[in-house]
Amino acid sequence: MSGVDAWDVNFLCDTFRPGSQGDDWTWADEAAWVIRNHADKLAALVEDVAANGIQEPVLLGTDGRIWDGHHRILAARLTGRAVPTRAAVDHAPPPGVCHCGKPTHVYDDGFTRDLCEDCSTVRCDAYPGA
Repeated sequence: MSGVDAWDVNFLCDTFRPGSQGDDWTWADEAAWVIRNHADKLAALVEDVAANGIQEPVLLGTDGRIWDGHHRILAARLTGRAVPTRAAVDHAPPPGVCHCGKPTHVYDDGFTRDLCEDCSTVRCDAYPGA
């Protein structure tokens, strides 16, 4: 899949918020809501992700929120799978450039991220997810 990065699910959740119900909505809130309202759908997705991985990338918003893929992220957390992601293109920086304008950092862990070293570790002020 061209233009798709694979992220560690915990790093993804630490970096992006769900934003479903406002800025104070957490991933724990999101998980509780999904379990309450879509338990069957989540169970089927977890089974599929365990067997096949996540096939459809999660959409990373330009505002530090996940725009599409909350169920997939929860399934990834439950299965320990990496999450394929795609950045929203309306305001996304070019490849190799972080949201803050610095060059992206190369990692040795097998995951690629469109973040500079500062944004991925201390979240610089320019990064929208800070």
